[in-house]
Amino acid sequence: MAGQSKSSIKVLAVLDKTRDGNGFIIRAIRNGQVLYILVPADIFPSGWDKASTSPEPDLSIIPESDNCKVWTLSASSGIGCRRVIQARGNGIPKKPLEGVTGIDDIRGSPNLMTAEYSEFTPVKTWPASGGRRTDRVQAAKHPKLKDSVVIKIVEIPDHLPIGENDQIPLGTGEAEMRTEITNHYKMSSLGLAPKFIGLVTEQGRGVIGYIMENIRDCQSYEEIKAKAKGKLPPAEIKNVLAVVDQMHRLGIYHGDLHLGNLLKRADGSITIIDFQHAQPLGPNGHVEGKPILSAENEREELEEELDEIGVRR
Repeated sequence: MAGQSKSSIKVLAVLDKTRDGNGFIIRAIRNGQVLYILVPADIFPSGWDKASTSPEPDLSIIPESDNCKVWTLSASSGIGCRRVIQARGNGIPKKPLEGVTGIDDIRGSPNLMTAEYSEFTPVKTWPASGGRRTDRVQAAKHPKLKDSVVIKIVEIPDHLPIGENDQIPLGTGEAEMRTEITNHYKMSSLGLAPKFIGLVTEQGRGVIGYIMENIRDCQSYEEIKAKAKGKLPPAEIKNVLAVVDQMHRLGIYHGDLHLGNLLKRADGSITIIDFQHAQPLGPNGHVEGKPILSAENEREELEEELDEIGVRR
């Protein structure tokens, strides 16, 4: 603790879920190393977990010299300044943190870069629901790239090791990221998604996300709908649906195809984003065993949304 300043550990993201449902999991960074910290719900002042006006929590209790990646904070039962906060490192678990797997063919591509998360400098972070701190999607600069890019990552591991034999099951973020990387890469190769630039890694964890181009001059069709003074021209709707048809011919069922996930560039071309819920289409045009999840239904539902743009109620 000696010589450790409050600002030396920066909170990147907060997940309001621990095993007992009464605390937070923090993603933080110190000297380029990402840490995961389990925190009781009442240990810091109210609002510290929010992105906008939150005070930076004092994490200086975590020793500078320790190489543990996962920490647990606890507090004595005293009140206010009489409470003593302690930090316990969780050691090296038998099963280490695991990043996104099953993408070896993409990772081995000579045309893609691989960059460590700590090498990026954030330019803009897109907000999370509830206003919580997040670094999941952000525009960022990298010393090897001329222009800013967008990086999208899995903030918290799907399973967080607490000791040698204990893990907290947290979600399916890494599985969804594998799906997103695989399908975005495939779509990007045909110019149907923002250019896929490379992969993001984290020391001690592996691949945690990917890098794509930052499309500056574009609007989502959700934004277009909000500003629309009239219906979309039929030719424009036809162009959008043509891109969707190409996606389906690639064997991809998007799974979350709404106006916010369709981007219109300044030159009028259309790109699709957010493939974390995608599933493969079978030869019969629907997801195996799920006839309702079909290319035809996905296309028709989107066409209805596009037809509604500019319609006054």
